[in-house]
Amino acid sequence: MFAPRGKTRDLNLGLAEDLIKFGAKVRVIGPVGPLGHTEPALPSIDVPEVSEKLSPLLDIIPVQLAALRLAHRKNLVIGKFRYAPQVTRNEKNF
Repeated sequence: MFAPRGKTRDLNLGLAEDLIKFGAKVRVIGPVGPLGHTEPALPSIDVPEVSEKLSPLLDIIPVQLAALRLAHRKNLVIGKFRYAPQVTRNEKNF
């Protein structure tokens, strides 16, 4: 769960807490410190604090690159849905 500082941080941390209550394994990825969360129930991966506007890019790009590399290693076709059926036949008439 990404939880950068900013407007949605409390919402993300609340969701992480709820997921843990339901038995999920969660890691909160975000800055930890005096302004960060200190809940022992929220296992964390500390990352440097960045601008709220830049954080989505810095959060997702490493994950996307790791997923791409894993797909290449497993010889998967990039962009092919494997576990979901086709939902639409064209983009004009939903």
